[in-house]
Amino acid sequence: MCPLSPRELGGAIEVETTAYHVLRDNFSKNYPKLKYWRRRKMKTRTQMWTMIAVIALLLSGCGTTPATVPITAPTEIETQPTESVVETKSQLIVAMADEPEGLDGQQIDWETQVHYWISQPLVSFNLELKALVPDLAESWDISEDGKVITWKIPEGYTYANGDPLDAQAVNDAWNRFKEISPYSEDMAPIIEMNVIDETTLEVIHDNPPAFMWANMVTIYGAPWDAAEATLVGDESFGRDPVASGPFTLKEWVEGSYLLLERNENYRTNLPFVENKGPAHLEEVMIRFIPEDLTRISELEAGTVDIITNVPSFEVARLKQDPNYQVYEFPTAGMTYLTINNQRSPFDDVRVRGALAAAMNRDDLVTVLAGTVDPQYSFLAPAQISYSEDMEQYAKSLHPYDVEAAKALLADAGWTDSDKDGFVDKDGQPLIAEMLLPTDDPVADKIGVVIQAQLQAIGIDVSIATYESSYIWDITGEGDFDLAIQRFIWNDPDILIYMVTDQGGNECQYLNPEIEDQFLAARYIMDPDERTAAYEDIQKTLIDDVAYVPLFSRKDYIAARISVKNLVFHGMLYGQLYLNDTIIIEE
Repeated sequence: MCPLSPRELGGAIEVETTAYHVLRDNFSKNYPKLKYWRRRKMKTRTQMWTMIAVIALLLSGCGTTPATVPITAPTEIETQPTESVVETKSQLIVAMADEPEGLDGQQIDWETQVHYWISQPLVSFNLELKALVPDLAESWDISEDGKVITWKIPEGYTYANGDPLDAQAVNDAWNRFKEISPYSEDMAPIIEMNVIDETTLEVIHDNPPAFMWANMVTIYGAPWDAAEATLVGDESFGRDPVASGPFTLKEWVEGSYLLLERNENYRTNLPFVENKGPAHLEEVMIRFIPEDLTRISELEAGTVDIITNVPSFEVARLKQDPNYQVYEFPTAGMTYLTINNQRSPFDDVRVRGALAAAMNRDDLVTVLAGTVDPQYSFLAPAQISYSEDMEQYAKSLHPYDVEAAKALLADAGWTDSDKDGFVDKDGQPLIAEMLLPTDDPVADKIGVVIQAQLQAIGIDVSIATYESSYIWDITGEGDFDLAIQRFIWNDPDILIYMVTDQGGNECQYLNPEIEDQFLAARYIMDPDERTAAYEDIQKTLIDDVAYVPLFSRKDYIAARISVKNLVFHGMLYGQLYLNDTIIIEE
């Protein structure tokens, strides 16, 4: 009934880590693959306001956006000079946990790194996530009222198959996005597009489209060849699409690998890469290896060059090994305890407050070997409009305090009258079921810890395990008590889908006034004013304990030291740019 002590936690970790390494060292390369599928929380109208500050700056200047923005790249990705005598490999091999559901960015619900290697947005962020920089686009101009954006497309540019990628092609691609994408509302503000000439596209919006920049920097807003899609049909195009990224699909063996080949037509205006033309690499093979142990073993054996989703207990070891490069990036989102606000006894804010006070986040950090950061407020540090003031407010309102949690339960009428270690009310014990996703290794590790923390305040908690997609369905229908869930998105607008009927509202939180606040905050251009608006929203959510934030994650990518000149964008979902990449023969 007591929380796990630091000594007990440390012992558990030591035992698990020892067993983990023994298993890893004896793991067969031919370990049969397990069916694995992870669903990112689907946004029905998720928009990111990441470029509010940029747009405000551009509007104040009312002129053409410069084609480049000076930046300073992090030291860990500085280009390393190589001598001509060094022998290099032509194929990069990457091991990823997730196999894409499809490759057409206009039909999918979630993306992987593969989509970014195939496609090319018009713009991106600089490496500090503080300014827009051109990728495919040559330049863009924003009208004084912010409603008209005029895009300039490079002359003579083409898709990977040679089809023209001009102003008309971008127009057609965006019209297709509005017709078929599950995220079509991201371009809802577009009311008219006019092809001025071969290289100029005028786009008219009903309001200054601040949130659309979220779409513009991703594979969703990138142009995909609408003419080719019409020719072959959406189903075929979904598996073998045409875009303008540095690579294009050569072969896809489902359940095994994807093979990409160099796009000889590729050009870019990205300022943080040196090579603006076709990649040095000829091919990129992406192998689908969902098992953590197998990915690590393959990296160590040298049969793959890069792995994604480095397991938490391997991070420290790989960082200390000079044979590997480890890239760390913060997750723009968090893992949290979803509470059914409409189901008794969790419809009582005092009970929800008790759950919040029962959470010892330091225990969770320890169990996860320091690969997460404690989270109390509703926006993580890697998200726009994060407020340290709100983080401290939430922490002060419901710090970890077992006795305070028990007092809140007692105030709500829940006491341990029969001294069996669990609280009861009117003769009924407080029993709850917590849903835990089987396809999230992090959640799997913390499930029993959270269960013990809630039992320490007298709540009898059982655990039920399902795939994440099924848990989203259950919580969306409101047929649950508690659940461990996760969201990822840079912008605070994600919250409107989590706590209002604008989205799934999995925590079943009802507050019409806060929905109006969200809708107003969506169109605030000034970054300081916008942060203040979200502070007001967060304060309400914190006071009401709509759900309990637990931690924000740090994700990791590891590469062998033979991989040179990777450009790692840690502030944009950990994207890897291969423009300058070479692989030294070992």
